[in-house]
Amino acid sequence: MTVEWNDRQTTMKPARFKPKLGVSLMPSDDFREASRSLFENNKVEVLEWSFDFSWLGNEIAPWCADIIDRFSKSNKLIGHGVTLSPLSARFSKRQEDWLARVRDEFKTRNYIHASEHFGFSEAGPISHGAPIAVPMTAESLHAGKEMLKRYAEATQCPVGLENLAFAFSMDDVKRQGEFIDRLISAVDGFLVLDVHNLYCQVANFDVPITELLNSYPLTKVREMHLSGGSWTESESRKRFAVRRDTHDDNVPQEVFNFAALGLTMCPNLEFVILERLGWTMLDDESQVGFREDFETVAEIVDATYSKEIQGADSFAQTGKSPSVEAQTESFTVDTSKESPSPSASTKSPSLTASTQAPALVSKSEPSLADYQDQLVELLSSNRTNSEILEILKSASQFRHYQDYISSFDPDMVAVACELMGKWARRADS
Repeated sequence: MTVEWNDRQTTMKPARFKPKLGVSLMPSDDFREASRSLFENNKVEVLEWSFDFSWLGNEIAPWCADIIDRFSKSNKLIGHGVTLSPLSARFSKRQEDWLARVRDEFKTRNYIHASEHFGFSEAGPISHGAPIAVPMTAESLHAGKEMLKRYAEATQCPVGLENLAFAFSMDDVKRQGEFIDRLISAVDGFLVLDVHNLYCQVANFDVPITELLNSYPLTKVREMHLSGGSWTESESRKRFAVRRDTHDDNVPQEVFNFAALGLTMCPNLEFVILERLGWTMLDDESQVGFREDFETVAEIVDATYSKEIQGADSFAQTGKSPSVEAQTESFTVDTSKESPSPSASTKSPSLTASTQAPALVSKSEPSLADYQDQLVELLSSNRTNSEILEILKSASQFRHYQDYISSFDPDMVAVACELMGKWARRADS
């Protein structure tokens, strides 16, 4: 099957009303200190809460619960799940129990909408972990649609998916936007556009941001995320470094730039959320940096929606895509945080070049569940990356996914192994 970039073109026009600006709440002491003045000065207009955080055994302090309840009562609370694993092929007892707890949570608190992450994290012996990419087949499409329907039934509110930073290959990057569109269409759902996740793919696969943005259903973007991350070593030396969505540092300059561009392309955007993991701001400098990031995002949003800024209307009339510089010239951002060049390559891949991706797999062939079970077992096996790649490309149990597996990037396999080692939890543990 030949895969090319989606040829949809988005009109350069922002939402009619300025989106509300908020933060993703973390129940940690450092986050409390970093965000205290933002809450006290009523700068946080909407709150995102990962409602399943406490279900993993984490304690939610009274101060944190008070903030959640306050935003719930004022109809300014949005929900974000992290452990459902919406594209797992098997519907497990754990997921059934998770959805039951969601029903209770959404009856107790007033959520505007609820989202989850694209990808799967539960399979085989692994009950939950960080989401990874899935073969985009007829079977995975069906599984994802059914799970979103269950999610919507449990929450009784609009549900959506967040784009995934991780990709095994360029094929995953190119196909994710269209596949998410097909998934959320089953529930009249929405897209959470995570700008740092886009930046990871721009950096790791050397793709233009405008092409990547246009591969997503931007008219369905209801929420936007901004965050920071980190760089790790490229084991293959194929690129300068690998960009990771670790949420443990300040927002890079590039993400601010991409967000400024994205704001002009999402006509139904309602919320912009700044994310930072708890326990990653243990010093004053990090906490000040978080508040500065928040103020920068606020300045970008204000500039985009200011009546004095006529650029957006001009873009809508001309139909021409603006440069990042044109979108950011109305505000000042500290460029001392600018990240190193991510790629050793000096030439971007052709966006019209044909690449091979798997055809839709019929239900008569070996199941997606078997593939997922064997993949997570292999990624968590402590084998070397080269051994894992060799098994993936030669073992008979993966033969029906060889078109997909053959495009796997060695650096991304290394990232998947690290994600499994750090976040995966076995069902019997």
